[in-house]
Amino acid sequence: MEPKDHERWMRYAIALAKKAWGDTHPNPMVGAVLVHNGKTVAEGFHAKAGELHAERAALQSIELSKNEQKEGVLYVTLEPCCTHGRTPPCVEIILEKKIAHVVVGAIDPNPKHQGKGIEILETAGVKVTQGILEKECEDLNLIFTHRMKTGLPLIALKSATTLDGKIATSSGKSKWITGSKARQNVMRWRKYFPAIGIGAGTALADNPSLTVRENEDTLQCPVRFVFDRKLITQNHIPELNLFQDQWTQQTILVTDKANPKDEIRRYWDTGCEVLTLDFARGAFPAEEFKKALDKLELFGVYLEGGAGLAETFLKADSIDYLFLYQAPKIFADARAPSFVSGLTPKNPSDAIHLQNPTYEQFGDDFLTRGWVGKRPSR
Repeated sequence: MEPKDHERWMRYAIALAKKAWGDTHPNPMVGAVLVHNGKTVAEGFHAKAGELHAERAALQSIELSKNEQKEGVLYVTLEPCCTHGRTPPCVEIILEKKIAHVVVGAIDPNPKHQGKGIEILETAGVKVTQGILEKECEDLNLIFTHRMKTGLPLIALKSATTLDGKIATSSGKSKWITGSKARQNVMRWRKYFPAIGIGAGTALADNPSLTVRENEDTLQCPVRFVFDRKLITQNHIPELNLFQDQWTQQTILVTDKANPKDEIRRYWDTGCEVLTLDFARGAFPAEEFKKALDKLELFGVYLEGGAGLAETFLKADSIDYLFLYQAPKIFADARAPSFVSGLTPKNPSDAIHLQNPTYEQFGDDFLTRGWVGKRPSR
């Protein structure tokens, strides 16, 4: 096949993988399609952890002709695994079905698999073509890739601003800076992440539910973190959705362990969970929070808070990924809050840079997203 054909069918495999958008944690999303003479012979995707991987979902129940084995091409968005987990290794089903050519999008970042699946296939005589739409395939699994490479959860920050970087008017009004198409995309990323986080100020100002919605219908509720070191929400517990709705057990209050137990108990009485951290040194204990995420098996958090929460995590060097939506509007008001502050770069070279940024348009609004480079040492 021509390179353009490889890209065409890899895009098809990517679309298959996205059918499980946000449903596979802690596993990656993966799509697979077997093509012969320009037609689909079999296809599949990994639906959720514990269920069949994409290759087995596609191939397990079919019998292939000799021509399909010899001339068919299997497109997989992620390198086939080669170890036993809750399911058998995918390289086994490929060899069992005697498929002669496999096209791989991205290499598996899991050290147990990294390149080894390809090596097994090639040793067995299977032709392997690598790197087709590699960036797009890697982009499917931001959380999984980050965890495999660093051993840490992915903490992402989302903000919506005007062109001059404002997240609200000086009177505090922010609905709506961006349009409906951008907000729909936010919902899509909410579904992608197993947890969402906001600060106490946002909880009081907006009283959000932080659910995943489509056409006003609630589809699901991720775990919801409320960062409230000083318990400023305690006198508003009866009126805040996060502590009173049907998903209150999905809410986790993050606060200072030095707070009085009787005040913390007011939150426990709602049915929510409370995570107490040690703020004795004054700064946000980011490493302690990340360890708690690991214990909870929450390997990705989507922060939707305001400037205060953004500054807290930025100063702690704990924002790994940024989603910045920008509307073609200008407030031109120095009193209006900016989406982040708190650093004092002396030169442009001291700025935080986004690595491998992606740019997308939703209606009139633009999304810039990418990996956050660590702050330069000063």
